[in-house]
Formats: sequence, C-alpha cells, structure tokens
Amino acid sequence: MTEHPRVRIGVSGRRPHWRGHFYPEGLPQTQELPYIAARMPTAEIRSTFRGPQPRTSFLKWRDDVPADFVFAVKAPQAITHVNRLRGAETLVLGFCASVLPLQEKLGPVLWQLPRSMGFERDTFEAFLALLPHSVDETRRLAPRFGVTIDPFLEALPDAPMRHALEVRNPDFGRAAPLAEHVELLRRHGVAAAVSSWPEWPLVDDVTADFVYVRLHAGDSYLPDGYPPEALERWARRANGWADGSATPDGRGRDVYVYFESRDSTSPPFDAMELQRRVAAGRGAAA
Repeated sequence: MTEHPRVRIGVSGRRPHWRGHFYPEGLPQTQELPYIAARMPTAEIRSTFRGPQPRTSFLKWRDDVPADFVFAVKAPQAITHVNRLRGAETLVLGFCASVLPLQEKLGPVLWQLPRSMGFERDTFEAFLALLPHSVDETRRLAPRFGVTIDPFLEALPDAPMRHALEVRNPDFGRAAPLAEHVELLRRHGVAAAVSSWPEWPLVDDVTADFVYVRLHAGDSYLPDGYPPEALERWARRANGWADGSATPDGRGRDVYVYFESRDSTSPPFDAMELQRRVAAGRGAAA
C-alpha cells in the first residue's frame, strides 16, 4: 500500500469541443496538455485505445507536464474489443512495453471491455494472470511472446505497473458472476474500475492497492455535468478510500478519478471542483 495515499482527479482525453470553454480562445493545440496539467494532477490518455503510439509521443507527453503529474493509459481496442482478451499475449506485452517511456509519470493502465462481453471466467483468469505488475516483469515476459525490448527500455529503473478493468455488460450486475469477477480481480491485484453510467453495472469493490473511478456524462445523462450534491458524494467516497474508512481492510488507497464525456464541456470543470471538495474534506478531517 502507498504510505501516503493521494486522490488524483483529472479528465479522460483532451476534447476539441472544450476550446473556447475550458481552453482559452486561441490556445494552440500543442498547449492543451500543459494547460490541463497546470490545473489538475492527472489525465487519461485515450489515443492509445485506437492504436499504438510511437515512443516519441510518450516522451513528449512526459515532458509537457510537471514532475508530479501522472498519466493513466487506455489499452488498445484490438485487445479488448477485437480479440476480446483472447490470444492477445503479444499485443498485451507489446502495449505494456510501449507505455514505459512515460517512466515515473505512468499511472494505471485501463482495460475497458465492450458492452457485449459478459463474464467469461477462463478468459478473464488467463488475461489477468498475463498482466505484468512492474517494469522488470514487463521486460522479462515480453521476449517470451516475441516482443523486442529496445535498449532505451532496458535502461529504465524498475517501478510498479497498475491495471484496472472496466466492465459494461449487465451480466456483472448479477450476484454470482460479480462475486467471481471480484474474486479474480482481487487475486491478481487488478482494480475494478468504478463507472457511473446508469446503464452499466456499478462494480465498486476494492480489489487492488488503488481505486480507479470513471465519471461519465453526456447528452442523455448529466448533459450539464455533475451537480454539487453528486460531486460532494464522490468527494466523500474518494476520501474514504484514501483514508481507509471505506476500504475492507481499513488501509488507505491511492485514488484516480477521471471525468469522461464525448459531447459535454463539463469534465474539466467537474474535475477541478471535485478536487476542491476532496481537499476541503481532507482538511476538515484533519
């Protein structure tokens, strides 16, 4: 467990329709990430979902943010949606190796499953067992599956790698598959991503040494963003996970929260307001 758990709150991606709302008019696109990083301590990289990104991109993103900024990274759809976690060993290890240039700014990897994929115990168990939980483990496993580790990655220091799994199929709302799913995640130290969309099951069991939350909004759900009372509830939950009062063993966890919306301009404003409420709640508790 982290000695001093921290709540990090940010946004998923950097949407072009935030220009003129969150981003000032005329802000160059190259300055959008630094603008985000000056106002929140984390962001979720979405472009990796569409396909591999070059090492130069990861190095640039790493250099564009402050020293204490952390990126979460969304895993490729080729693994989660096309292969549906099956027979993708080379893709999984190749992707895990590809994100290592973020170095100390690498946070959790998010594996988001399609809504059509229900609980498949054998598939899930094999996939979770494959995930590397450190830089050294990635370097050791990758060559077994035909992934070449270049000299740049060989020189990186060891560090933990964290993984979160987001499910969307209604199957996970039923007691039996949910219990098996949670047990597998806990056994392999993978976080159950907490997702707020009302049509998806809410899996909020603490299954790893951190908590991962995705707060969704859109035209059909909270089009104007999260109201104050909802943000206050999430602030209390985040602080409970961080101080251990809401964890099964009483030990605090690092917490990562990301606001996501395809069409709303609210995520960055909701992220900053939630961060303010979390800080106020921790101050009051102290």
